Amino acid sequence: MTELWAFLAPQPAHAAVLVAAFLAGLVRGFAGFGAAMVFIPVTAAAISPVFAVCSLQVMDTPPTLPLMWKAVRFAEWRRIVPLFLVAILSVPLGVLALKYADPGVMRWGFSLLIGAIVAALASGWRMNREPRLPETLGIGGLAGFLSGSSGMSGPPVILFYLSRAASPHVVRANLILFLGAMTVLSVTNLAFSGLFRLEHAVWGLIFVIPYSIGILIGVRLFGKASERTFRRVAYAVILGAALVGLPLFDGLLR
Repeated sequence: MTELWAFLAPQPAHAAVLVAAFLAGLVRGFAGFGAAMVFIPVTAAAISPVFAVCSLQVMDTPPTLPLMWKAVRFAEWRRIVPLFLVAILSVPLGVLALKYADPGVMRWGFSLLIGAIVAALASGWRMNREPRLPETLGIGGLAGFLSGSSGMSGPPVILFYLSRAASPHVVRANLILFLGAMTVLSVTNLAFSGLFRLEHAVWGLIFVIPYSIGILIGVRLFGKASERTFRRVAYAVILGAALVGLPLFDGLLR
């Protein structure tokens, strides 16, 4: 119990994480994706990769349940279900990577992956055909691995499957439902691995407050912005978080 109270004692780094939680909610409510890509690099730099991934899963659950309910009528289930079924097999591998890999290497990987995804999306790349079966299996497998290792299951799905020319409402709904399902799967695997602890759950619940405020503001902004603005703002915030999360800038967060 003494160790738990010591872990829960507020530190200067937690202030940076609270800001990251708010910005993550803003992007999630506005774009339907990107919360992990904002929260993970900043929190991993301020505290640790394990803390970032575990607290994200708790923080992300309560506020997004209403979003998932509203997304059901817009979602393309034939695209979401196959991805999730394949991801089930690869999440445990990602959790093993999170458990045993060097934290510094993981943080570089988080930020570089996010930068590559944002660059590809901002370039206007689109998949203008239906993915073949091997591509679908690869996308789902990579999404599952990244969910377990970094909490970021969205990037491969965004880039290769859902970033084609489509209504923002459909893209947003697909991502909200897929990411919600991946959260449940990731929490289960993190708990079985022994990485998920009580202090992660408590801090995750604390972060729900700024995260929820950000989501509410983001949802209101979504209906007022054009598709171009919708994408540019999300990309800018995500890329900024990835840069701040690089080990080069540790002095800013600790």
